[in-house]
Amino acid sequence: MSMVTYPSWNRLDAFPSRSLNWFTRPMKTRQDSFWYPALDVRETAEAFELTIDVPGVKRENIDITLDDDVLKIEGSRKIERSGEESDDNLYRRFERTDGSFKRALRLPVHATSEDISATVNDGVLVITVRKQDEVKPKRIEIQS
Repeated sequence: MSMVTYPSWNRLDAFPSRSLNWFTRPMKTRQDSFWYPALDVRETAEAFELTIDVPGVKRENIDITLDDDVLKIEGSRKIERSGEESDDNLYRRFERTDGSFKRALRLPVHATSEDISATVNDGVLVITVRKQDEVKPKRIEIQS
């Protein structure tokens, strides 16, 4: 049987003081940050439906373009952190990211670029890309 050596528990002794430091020390902010919204793609018989979480993004700050069968979704949001900082009014932590985002998806061959619609409601952007009608083979008669 081999012996396994475990690290000392002494690291945990410092945990309470480190955690208190974490709450009392202000966190640095990230300027010009970039974030990556979650995206779901669903296929139905008639269309592809893209659902993207964009909380806090205004409709006028979202840009959707189609270029060479690549659907590009870009946008930005600004989170206001107003108020003068003082000892009793100081942000201790920033987790909500502001800044810009970009997503790009290549559309499948059977998606149509002529019939694309988009709506945004309660921070959820839904883009619907219709499918082309199924191309059926055409029989050609041979003439004599």
